[in-house]
Amino acid sequence: MTPRDAARGTTTPTRLLARTFFGRFFESDLLPPDVPQAQFVVWSLAFLAMPGLLLPIKLIGSLLQTQGPEALTRALLLHRLIFIALSMTVAGVVALIVWDGVFPDRRDARILTPLPVSGRVLIGARLLALAALCCIFIIGVNAVPTLTYGLAAGAFGGATNPLRGLVAHFVSTTMAAVFVFTALLALQGLALNVGGSRAADRLSFLAQILFVLALLQVAFFMPMVAGALPSDLRAGWVLALPSAWFLGLNEMIGGRPAAGAPVLAATALAATAVSTSAAVALFVLTHARLTRLALESREIAARTRLRVTISTVATRALCRTPVARAVFELVLRTLARSRSHRLLMSAYVGVAGAVIASGIVPLIIRRGVAALGAPNLEMLAGPLLLSFFTLIGMRIAVAIPTEPRARWAVRMAEPRDRVAAIKGVRAALLLIGVGPSLVLAAVNGIMWGSLSMLATHVYVSAAMGILLVSILLLSLAKIPFTSTYYPGTSRFGVAWPLYLTGFITYAFAPARIQLALQRNPSTAAVVVFSVMTIGVALALGLWRNYKLRAQVGLTFEEEDPSSMFQGFSLSEGMAAAPESRLH
Repeated sequence: MTPRDAARGTTTPTRLLARTFFGRFFESDLLPPDVPQAQFVVWSLAFLAMPGLLLPIKLIGSLLQTQGPEALTRALLLHRLIFIALSMTVAGVVALIVWDGVFPDRRDARILTPLPVSGRVLIGARLLALAALCCIFIIGVNAVPTLTYGLAAGAFGGATNPLRGLVAHFVSTTMAAVFVFTALLALQGLALNVGGSRAADRLSFLAQILFVLALLQVAFFMPMVAGALPSDLRAGWVLALPSAWFLGLNEMIGGRPAAGAPVLAATALAATAVSTSAAVALFVLTHARLTRLALESREIAARTRLRVTISTVATRALCRTPVARAVFELVLRTLARSRSHRLLMSAYVGVAGAVIASGIVPLIIRRGVAALGAPNLEMLAGPLLLSFFTLIGMRIAVAIPTEPRARWAVRMAEPRDRVAAIKGVRAALLLIGVGPSLVLAAVNGIMWGSLSMLATHVYVSAAMGILLVSILLLSLAKIPFTSTYYPGTSRFGVAWPLYLTGFITYAFAPARIQLALQRNPSTAAVVVFSVMTIGVALALGLWRNYKLRAQVGLTFEEEDPSSMFQGFSLSEGMAAAPESRLH
């Protein structure tokens, strides 16, 4: 055996496990089992890298139109801050997507513990897989901006020369992404060791919402940051902005640092070193402990008497039949336990929060906190925005299976009362999708100090939520989480103008109606609004029930849109199959 073969033999287990762990990062119930993993990785990378491919063209064009040295300096600082914030957000999104596959889980413990594999090999393989994942996405997202905008920034005076500008751009964006990625891993490891899997799950849900908010704030609030960003980087609020730390690092590497850049660069280096060291240390030192904990029984939440009472009252109040109650409980418990569905829901809730914040925050900046004491379009639209995105997210989530191989049990016990089954879904959408928006509407009304405005605001939010639920359930004819699902079948690319019009109408037309009712109260206007919302919702519900009763059964198998046409079943074999099923 040659030394090369010997070396290859000693590294084979680590590399083999690393490839296995890397593949597990992208295992998701959101995709059918036949979707190639490589295709999923490529499309994910392309989606996350898209802003970095388009931004350099726009920003370089703006540099060409900038006049004056001070304006050019501010533009260069802002542009690099945008790229750093984008890189940090992408790294956070990737870390949250692979959250479950980072530390050893129960399946890893059951399969790997009996094998004669040392802990050092397991730790090395998982760290190698994490490093490969981090490098693939960071390089994929930052490569094109580095080669285009990095060189351009150096040529426009952002560095002593274009080559140094290229290095500064790549190092600063890469270190920013590494900081966020390792900080989230360290946070997860700390949560697992201190609070267990339940604490880590709750933390992941909150972090997902926060990172979606952060991603959208790059687009919503960057113009305000542009107006407040100083050219010397010595303002106190700049030091409190993590992305600004790496902007200072970019300035130092570029060779033309602004005042305040050394402190920011030192903070960036220290933060990255601490987060990386903490993540690696937690992983290495607690790997064996987390493996043992994964083998233990899963934590079961203690259900207090108050919690059981509230759950029972809500179920009986919203669902009248056993079938509806069963489906209602299925939706609630699946959304609470399935991390992939919570990830999807958190994305939509985060979008709702970002859109609401984009209207409220500028209002506070312009008028102060006193602006929240009177009804305005931004606050009136808040509950409607929340219910819109939450309901859309829930409607998509219930169409995605959780355990495709176990859905035969539900299929064997398919309820005859199909209308009651869909009513259970409707109750879940009303509770989770509309309920929080009514709480937000009540909070707004209390802040305004007007009982009539509070009642009107809550009523309008409830009526619009009921109407949207009826529209979303019009074509649903399946038990939630039990039917096959094929991504990419949405008509959004063609019908987006219709969807956009519906969104604007749903969110802002009722808000304007409420403002008009505040100025000129009218009973006739309230009656007309009620007929147009509650009346239409009832009519849609009756039409949905009619279609459900006319169907042969519920849907458990979606048609694959990419499958080839198989003919009209005229062959003997294909013709005999349907006939045999009839008997």
